[in-house]
Amino acid sequence: MSTFEYIASPSDGELAPLAEIESVAFGSPAAEVAQWFAVAGREHVRAVALRGQVVAGLIVIPMGQFFGGRRVAMTGIAGVAVAPEARGQGAALWLMSQVARELHTAGVGISTLYPATNTLYRKAGWELAGSHYSIEIDARSVGVREGGGVLTTIADADRAAMHALYADVARTRSGYLDRGPYVWSRVETPRGRIARGTLVSYDGASEGYLYLLQNPLPGGTYDLAITDLCAKTPRAARRLLSFLADHRSMAETLRLKGGPIDPLLWHLPEKSAKVRLFEHWMLRLCNVEAALAQRGYTPGMSARLELELEDDMLPEQAGRYTLEVTAGRGQVTRGGSGALRVGARGLAALFTGFQSARSLARAGMLTGDDASLDLASGVFASEAPVLPDFF
Repeated sequence: MSTFEYIASPSDGELAPLAEIESVAFGSPAAEVAQWFAVAGREHVRAVALRGQVVAGLIVIPMGQFFGGRRVAMTGIAGVAVAPEARGQGAALWLMSQVARELHTAGVGISTLYPATNTLYRKAGWELAGSHYSIEIDARSVGVREGGGVLTTIADADRAAMHALYADVARTRSGYLDRGPYVWSRVETPRGRIARGTLVSYDGASEGYLYLLQNPLPGGTYDLAITDLCAKTPRAARRLLSFLADHRSMAETLRLKGGPIDPLLWHLPEKSAKVRLFEHWMLRLCNVEAALAQRGYTPGMSARLELELEDDMLPEQAGRYTLEVTAGRGQVTRGGSGALRVGARGLAALFTGFQSARSLARAGMLTGDDASLDLASGVFASEAPVLPDFF
């Protein structure tokens, strides 16, 4: 693996072969991959060369993710691909190790990705840490009729207020993104299509919005693909559902992403929604001190958790840490008893609240005495972490 070369912000001559590699890996035309790179920004593309030839690459997406009501700096990983002729030589694992080290050095607390395979990313220290659900609702059986409010088409002048509205809601949901331009582009212009945005306001204040696409079906009807729906108040949620129900003469199914107990579903009078686990996402703590300090915790809790981290991929962050939790915030110092012993993968699943310390101990992902297990479960307790955005 010593012959691999890590390339940040590839040149035109390096991007072209990488686009071909991505095209083969994901079954997309190379021109679409080139556009993908353009949206992400050349500075966010990473490549691996072997003996002077580009053989692998990925995209890094700087943003944030909310846990415990606070933003943790996060870099998403997308488009991990290796040329067919170079597979089996360790390029992907070496690439992930370089990205993890880059993020650690930059002080980025966590990294999240959607895996095509679990084995590779587990070797690099990522672990299943949350869920991505699809929701389907029969448009003819929404059953919500709500008037009031003012519905308007989202214009450029509305975007700052709309983004602030999203952030207000997202920080209350464990695992939601603090979106950057890349993810917002997937909401507003998915795969180059323009989604229609509708804003609902009351007394001049925005309380909710949605973006949707019409996907034609045989016979002249269509499904509504909702790329984002955000409601800050119950009346805004009901108004947006009513707006969607108004499409029922032509619309068959409403399709959106959310969670198994998404607040939107509470407004449906009958069992008209089908919620399905689409897949789990994975997370890694790339800078443990930053991640633990930035995360939010239960406001009324005071706790002192002493843990010992094993991290073969990033040995520089292995060792003992003490996490002091007070008034919803954490302070991290090196040292302590190491009463809770955990690897990078176990800490990822614990950090998000995806699994309790007790569950992880039964799976062999961490060890500790009863008091430490109970304390860790309480410190990282959370609603089920979900992520409706796909990147």
